[in-house]
Amino acid sequence: MPNPFTTPMIHVKPNAHDEPTEQFVELWGAVDSGDDNLSAFFDVFHPDGSKKTQVDATRYAYQGTPTRCTGPTGMFAAAVNNGEMTSVAASNIQIECATQSKQLWYGAFGISKHQPWGLYRVTFRASVGGGVESTQTFYIYVQPFSNLEKDFTTVNFGNVNSNTHIQTTTGNFTFDGANLSGNQQYSVRNTGNAGIALGVRFASLCRNSFPDGATECTSSKRIDHFDAKFGVGDSTNLQSLGNVSYATAITSDLAATSKPAPLGTEAQFDDSYGRTLCPNDVGKMEFSIWTATIPGDTYSALNGIQLVGRANPKCITDNYEGHLGAPYVANRGLPQFGNPITPISNSHWPA
Repeated sequence: MPNPFTTPMIHVKPNAHDEPTEQFVELWGAVDSGDDNLSAFFDVFHPDGSKKTQVDATRYAYQGTPTRCTGPTGMFAAAVNNGEMTSVAASNIQIECATQSKQLWYGAFGISKHQPWGLYRVTFRASVGGGVESTQTFYIYVQPFSNLEKDFTTVNFGNVNSNTHIQTTTGNFTFDGANLSGNQQYSVRNTGNAGIALGVRFASLCRNSFPDGATECTSSKRIDHFDAKFGVGDSTNLQSLGNVSYATAITSDLAATSKPAPLGTEAQFDDSYGRTLCPNDVGKMEFSIWTATIPGDTYSALNGIQLVGRANPKCITDNYEGHLGAPYVANRGLPQFGNPITPISNSHWPA
């Protein structure tokens, strides 16, 4: 199959949640004919070769409408600029259409975020009265992407003491709604079309009271050791990072003393199935802190936790292995066009 980065084609990114609608792709074909009895349609195939849909085409420009041969505003110019055709080819199509020796046909189909990402084959078919069929094949590349969401806005550790290990309220595998204020049962989900593994970064929780200073966050006046748990499916899949002891905990930026404190180095959960957020999956999160000897006070961090999504090709749709939440039921597995592509991601958010 063509390489999507060297062969000119349309690149399409579906909408997360399929909201406000599925992403629609408009298809166009030009036929060397002036016959009013001509009919045409498009066959669309998934990356694994299974048929997705047939789109009946509609005539846009033909013998009775020569003024429409330039197509929708900007269409031919965009195709030339994107490298899909040369300027000469675009000009010839419009000239032949205006002289009634070529017809323009179009159709459209939806790409759901539930569908696999990869290279879709489109075959344009045209014939007159059921006679000899003319065909042309081209490709559309559906981009992989992730969309990481959380059902909480704050993490509250409650009352803390010196030299102790404190965990927040236990998370769950139920997504209660995006960014729910006050929710302390932490869950995350992926509403993109490609699987992701996760990492986590922490910023120090700085002492709030004066006279210690509104901008000071030194080691004796902060909480800077943490741990996190994450898993998908059930609690047996939870992986813990940094929960063995204070010495093995995840740390914030220990060299920084400014307030608000910067985020520390990312700690990554592994990319096994139990820690992979496939599309539509809900994962459980838990957070803990380790304290040294600290003054009795309140401690806080603005944007103090960040989850980071990274590409994980174990599941390219939400119908792979045990993940069966979507209408796509064709052959499972990775698309056969080369190595997995790193998903486009907006998977960074502060809690």
